[in-house]
Amino acid sequence: MKLGMLDNLYAFLVLEDCGTLKEAAQKLSCNSTTLSRKIQQLENETGLKLFDRLPTGYTLTPHGERMRTQLEPLHTAYAGFEQWLVIHEERRNLPELRLIADRISSLITSNRPLYRGVRPHEEAIA
Repeated sequence: MKLGMLDNLYAFLVLEDCGTLKEAAQKLSCNSTTLSRKIQQLENETGLKLFDRLPTGYTLTPHGERMRTQLEPLHTAYAGFEQWLVIHEERRNLPELRLIADRISSLITSNRPLYRGVRPHEEAIA
């Protein structure tokens, strides 16, 4: 499977969840034209019409519903990965960790001779 197809499959899942091109495009951080093109590419690659395009939004065709069922594990895995990224990012930005890093840095700076190969007892003798 090509990487582009994986991207198009995710676009399919987001569009199905949102129901409209505008909302799905916002969620995917792209414009509606790009999203429409991804869906068209996916339909061309699979040879299946996946959505009925209605004035009120996009709805799945029977082929689209079967594809959605097949892609459920991918959708679940991707959602889990997004949650992991959020948690990971929150942990990276914890203020306590920055405070500890600042304290360690100031300790190292204030005891600089220790880190130049000079031992405290040698410094006292000299």
